[in-house]
Amino acid sequence: MSKLEKTKKIYQSIETPTKLDDLVSSTIDEALKQKNKPFVWFKPLLYTAASLCMIFIGILNTSQAFAENVYDIPILGSVAQVFTFREYSHSDNGYGINVKVPAIEGTGHTELEKRINQEIQSKIDMVEKNAKLRAEENKQIILDEGGTEEDLSYFIVEIDYEIKSSTEKILSFVVNVSESFANTYTYQTFYNIDLETGKEITLIDILGENYKEVVTKNIMEQIKKQTENNPEFTYYVSDEGFEIVEDNLKFYINSAGNVVISFDKGEIAPPPMGIQEFEISN
Repeated sequence: MSKLEKTKKIYQSIETPTKLDDLVSSTIDEALKQKNKPFVWFKPLLYTAASLCMIFIGILNTSQAFAENVYDIPILGSVAQVFTFREYSHSDNGYGINVKVPAIEGTGHTELEKRINQEIQSKIDMVEKNAKLRAEENKQIILDEGGTEEDLSYFIVEIDYEIKSSTEKILSFVVNVSESFANTYTYQTFYNIDLETGKEITLIDILGENYKEVVTKNIMEQIKKQTENNPEFTYYVSDEGFEIVEDNLKFYINSAGNVVISFDKGEIAPPPMGIQEFEISN
C-alpha cells in the first residue's frame, strides 16, 4: 500500500464527532454539580480544549493534504526499542531450551537494524544447533556405558536479553545465553548503538585512544577496594596489577551514561564469583 493510499485510508476512517460539544458540555455540568463551586474556573478551559479538538478533527476531514502531513509526523517520545520478536521453548531427550529472541526497531537506520537482527538470530541458531549436538553426545556416552535414557541429565539452555539503557541518542542491550549442565555458564553479547550515526559504539568513541589505560586504572582501583572490604574475594591479578591487552573488551552503557566493562564467569575471578562488572569513570 502506497503512502498516499495509507493516508487516504486514515483520512476516510475519521468521523466528524457532531455530538462532541454536547457530550463535553453535559459532562462538565455534571461534574460541576458533583463538585459544586471549586472548579468553576476550569470550565472555560475544558470548552477551549474540546473546541480545539473539534477544529483539528474537522481539518482532518476537510483537508486530505493536511491529513497526509499529520500521518508523516513521528509520534512524540518514540525512540528506538528492543522488543521480543519471538518466544518459544522445546525439549527432547537430554535437552531443553527456552528462548526470547530480541530484535531492534525505530533506530532510523534500516540497514543497521537488519544486520543486528540477523546477527542475533544467527547466533541463536548456532547455540541451538550446538546444544542439540552436545545433548546427543552426552546421551550416547550414557548409553555406551550401559545406562538408559532415564539416566540422562538434562542439558538446559536459556536465551534472553536485557536493556541496559535506551535514550534518544544511545541504545545499549545484552543478549544472554546460559547453559546449565554440571555447572551454569552465561555468555553475553553486547550491542551499543549510536542512534545519531547508526554505528556501533566503541570504547575509543567514549573513553578515547588511551581507553586501555583508563580501564586498567579504574579496574585496579575497584579490585583493591573490593578485596580490602571483602578479604574472601579473589581475582586473577598479581600484586603488580594487570594490563588490559584485549581489543574487544565486552561492555555496555548504563542508565547513567557510563561504560561498564563485563568479564565472563571465570575470566578475571574464580567461577563461583560469577560475572564481574566494573563501571568506568573517565
